[in-house]
Amino acid sequence: MSDMTTVKAIFNSYAYNREFSYMVKLCQEVLERMYGFIKSSNRTHDGDIIYGYLVLMYGDYGTSPRSGWIENYFNEIAECINYLMEAYRQMAEQEKKEV
Repeated sequence: MSDMTTVKAIFNSYAYNREFSYMVKLCQEVLERMYGFIKSSNRTHDGDIIYGYLVLMYGDYGTSPRSGWIENYFNEIAECINYLMEAYRQMAEQEKKEV
């Protein structure tokens, strides 16, 4: 399994049990964490798990995966999350139209 297939699988496993609008926010949170633009008060448990998993796979964590950083494949992971965020955004719009 390729690295980006793994990233997609992580998010899609959550999408099965979450609203697409929530998934857009979750993608945004993980991206903000990757770039270091998020306050700890804005973190979610789902974001902790996904980000921590990505750190364990592609980065270094010092004392905690929740506060670690991603070194390997950073640009590819960010691009993949942006792709997923747009896909979830489109799915959320489609859901609204169907209601």
